[in-house]
Amino acid sequence: MLPRVADTPTEGALTQLRSLGFEILYFDYDTIIEAFSACGIDAFFDEDTSDKSVRKRIDLYNSLSDVEIEKIESRIREIKQDEINKFIGSLERTILRSIEKIIIVALHGKEYQANKIQDAIKYIEKYKSTKNSVKFVKFEIFVRYNNGDKVDASFQDKVSAVNFLKLF
Repeated sequence: MLPRVADTPTEGALTQLRSLGFEILYFDYDTIIEAFSACGIDAFFDEDTSDKSVRKRIDLYNSLSDVEIEKIESRIREIKQDEINKFIGSLERTILRSIEKIIIVALHGKEYQANKIQDAIKYIEKYKSTKNSVKFVKFEIFVRYNNGDKVDASFQDKVSAVNFLKLF
C-alpha cells in the first residue's frame, strides 16, 4: 500500500503560524489538482482511491516530458502568483535587513548609540558606574533594522546584555 498524503493544514493552523511571525507559502489541494490537469493528469484522490489508481497516476507523471512538467509548474505559479510574490517579498525583507542602530541605555547613565554589534558589546563591557551615580538599574537595548523591524530588551546585568547582543 502506498503512503497516505498528510492531512492538509487547517486554516486555524495557518493562522496560528502567521500569528507567531511565520510567513507561509501554501499550495492548497485544489491548486495542485488544477495544475496537474494542465497535462491531463487527474491528481485527485481520497481515502477510497485504490493503490492501483494512485500508482497509475504516479506512473503517468513519471512519463511526462520536461516540457510537460514545466507546464504544471508554470500553472502553479500562475494560480498562486500573488501569494508567491508576497512570500518572496517577505523573504527579501528578512534576508536583506541590516541593523541600522543599537541604542543602549544604562538607566542611571546617558544613552549610547552604536551601528555595529561589536561596538555595542565593547560599550557594555567597558561600562563603569561611578561612585557619584545612582544605583544601576538595568540596560535597555533597542535594535533598529533598516526595514522597520525592531527588537527591544532589558537586562539586569552586563553578562546577560552581552550574551543577548552576541545572538545577532
